[in-house]
Amino acid sequence: MGFSRRHRTVAQALVRGSISREAEALADAVYGADIVVLATPIQVLPAVMDAIAPHLSPHTVVTDVASTKAQVMRWAAGHLPGVTFIGGHPMAGSEKTGLDAATPNLFQRATYCIVAPPGAPAQALERVKGMAVAVGAAPLVLEADEHDYLVAGISHLPLLVAVVLVRAVAGDSTWPAMRRLASTGFRDTSRLASGSPEMGRDMCLTNKDTILAWLERFRHELDQLRCIIEEGDNAVEEVLVQARDSRERWLEEKGW
Repeated sequence: MGFSRRHRTVAQALVRGSISREAEALADAVYGADIVVLATPIQVLPAVMDAIAPHLSPHTVVTDVASTKAQVMRWAAGHLPGVTFIGGHPMAGSEKTGLDAATPNLFQRATYCIVAPPGAPAQALERVKGMAVAVGAAPLVLEADEHDYLVAGISHLPLLVAVVLVRAVAGDSTWPAMRRLASTGFRDTSRLASGSPEMGRDMCLTNKDTILAWLERFRHELDQLRCIIEEGDNAVEEVLVQARDSRERWLEEKGW
């Protein structure tokens, strides 16, 4: 059963076979459901939670796919009283959005982060873990704050670095000439800047303190690199070797 604020999205999903039935309203979408998955911009979640709360069955488990968890878990506690909510965040996807960007193997071998509130029923946690496994992902149970710290480093920070890179070069007077020279290196490094501004905004607003801490750490590393380059010695190569080796080990672990 699928519901979207845009009828065109639901119509596309039906044609693709992504859903079996269309819901005319949120109440219809959640009535009698075993699992409800909220996939909306993060700051829309409180309003959606309020809208569905009166129509949920006692056995229903509600989850989400938002990229921040601590704030979402607090919202769920306040807006879904008496409802079992298990937070979720599949580490999959790209900078592209919408059904046209959907792929059937999106979750294959992806880590699926799961956050359970204190006292959550074990069967509810297992239901969400089972859903993750069913789509080919590997569930990983984390605490909300732990999730937000880790994801800020490997997901939120890279997005913002890409944004700063694009702003720095595109704001230069030589950009019209420079962009003719830009090739795969710039394309790959700046890819995340093409993501949804709405999603990026909500991410920053709901994980602000952790993101600021990672930005400070990044600035420190950047300052160190600047000093090394100013010195003009072989320490530049040492930094490049360390970064290369760390990334290669990670790629090997991932099997990429």
